[in-house]
Amino acid sequence: MENPDQQENFHLFRLFRSIAINFAGPFISIYAHTLGFSHSFIAFYSGLAEIAGDISRFIAGFLLNIFRDAKKFTEIIILLWSLIWILFPFAKNEYVFATIAVLESVLKSSFIVSYLVLLVDLLKGKGRIKSITKLNVFAAIGAIIGNFFSGLLLYVYGFTIYVFIITSIVSFISLIIFNKINFTRRGNELKREKIRLHLRKVFSDKKFTRFTLVASLFYFSVGISTSYFPIFLVENLKLTTFHWGIVNVVQTISLIILGNYIYRTIKWLGYRRSFLVSSMMISLNPFIWVYFARYDIILVWTFFTGITTSMYNIALTSYLSSIIRKNYTEEKSGVFYLLYGLSLSFGYFTGSIMAKFMALEQIMYFSFIIRVIFSSVFVFIGKQEYRMSDFAVSLPKIIVKRTLLSFYVLSKMIRNFGNDLKNTEIKFS
Repeated sequence: MENPDQQENFHLFRLFRSIAINFAGPFISIYAHTLGFSHSFIAFYSGLAEIAGDISRFIAGFLLNIFRDAKKFTEIIILLWSLIWILFPFAKNEYVFATIAVLESVLKSSFIVSYLVLLVDLLKGKGRIKSITKLNVFAAIGAIIGNFFSGLLLYVYGFTIYVFIITSIVSFISLIIFNKINFTRRGNELKREKIRLHLRKVFSDKKFTRFTLVASLFYFSVGISTSYFPIFLVENLKLTTFHWGIVNVVQTISLIILGNYIYRTIKWLGYRRSFLVSSMMISLNPFIWVYFARYDIILVWTFFTGITTSMYNIALTSYLSSIIRKNYTEEKSGVFYLLYGLSLSFGYFTGSIMAKFMALEQIMYFSFIIRVIFSSVFVFIGKQEYRMSDFAVSLPKIIVKRTLLSFYVLSKMIRNFGNDLKNTEIKFS
């Protein structure tokens, strides 16, 4: 993005889009809990919504070949997503709630695919990681604003209709800003009947296929306990929606403070080790929450996992955009997010089934174990070939080395930040 006006508009769009996504969205599980829905249903509707989103990602990738105008397609998606939030206050039974949640997921997931296609169009060359990091910093600022003010509003007034109306209004503002951004990509001449042939060619790309499989396995393990973190906070620790909002704020503050260091760390480590390091810290998350079960410790730990979660997301977006850039971009984007999202859905459904006969703490401990094992499969990406037999034998060694490397990388980033801060001269005019 060489044009300064383009940069400013895109950064503003990411800011307002992130505020909208993080205003009511992070609290939906708690909203379902306050309506009296069971743990099992909360995980079930999450899985159902995710599956619907996965299918829409897959379809959106092909619709972009036909629609002729990727920007207009994205604008329609944002418009419909803005309107869907007004329906949530009227969801007083499980069937209505699940239906609205599914529609919201379909629209949000379709946006992800079209957004990635347009992002690939704007991001070129070696500055890709740096540009994505900047965009994610604006998204992080938006997440802090959204989580803090919605958490405060919910703490004072409860789940008032205004929470959902504000989400819609902010989303409309992001749509107005998005309309000002100019893209060169407008769709292409691909025909509907060629899609099957392209699917074969998509999967013939070994690097893409391997990464999709590896990332999906890890995402499955994450999904087992993801929907239970806010419930654990409210039910087990007896805290409020405002406290959950603060958790989300702390997680995103780390990206704002250390965004530039995260970018440099990914360049230093490379994609493969970046995934191995960040996924290990993400894997420890449910263990820390349940074992310590203290809000102050959770907040400190959340700051550190915010760093590695940002590292994982930036590396994923950058690596994926680099391996799908040459050909069949729309199809590969759709296929990746379909399989990646389906794996999360299966994780939700697994957690839903487990909730029928296990306590929240047991589910989260189980998720921790599966996360640690499946995060290790990132050794299979990159240029270096890695055999399954080697993986099985060296798994304990991989886990120990990655854990030590994760804490070393975190300490190095924080130390570098501290040194730069110490060496910065503050001038008063």
